[in-house]
Amino acid sequence: MWYDNLQFSIYLSEGAEQKVFFNAQQNKVTKFNDGIFYVNWTQYFESIIIHNILFSETAYDFSGFLMINKTLYAVVEQNYIEPTEKTEIKAIQDLMYSKGFSLKRRNDYVHHELGLIIEDLHEENVLVNNELLYFIDTVIYLK
Repeated sequence: MWYDNLQFSIYLSEGAEQKVFFNAQQNKVTKFNDGIFYVNWTQYFESIIIHNILFSETAYDFSGFLMINKTLYAVVEQNYIEPTEKTEIKAIQDLMYSKGFSLKRRNDYVHHELGLIIEDLHEENVLVNNELLYFIDTVIYLK
C-alpha cells in the first residue's frame, strides 16, 4: 500500500491540503493529500468515493500512501484536464443547481436530500474544456 513510484515530471502547484505533480507520460496529475480538511482518513476516502460518483470524468485513482518528513499522504491520480476557456462561477452554480445542490456560501454547496456538502468550487478547482466543466479538486463532507 506504500507508494514508491515517484516518476512524475513537473511540479504544478500546492494548496493547503495537497501537492500536485504532472505526469506527462500518462497525461495525469498525481496528488499527495495529507487529509488536513478531514477529521480522519475515513472522511477523506468517503470524499473520494463521492467525488468519483458525482464527477466520474475526473475520478481519483488511489495509488497508496507516502510518508514525507513524518507526514502521511494519500496518493491519488487523476486525468489531466487542459482548460480551453475561463471558468465562470455562474456556470458552476447552474450545474450544481441542476444536480439538486443549493449555494451554502460563496463557493460551497449543500444537497439536503443526499446529506452532502461540497466546498471550494472556485475557478481553479473547476476547469472548462470544450464548454464542459471538470471538477478537479473537491472537498466533500457528509452532513
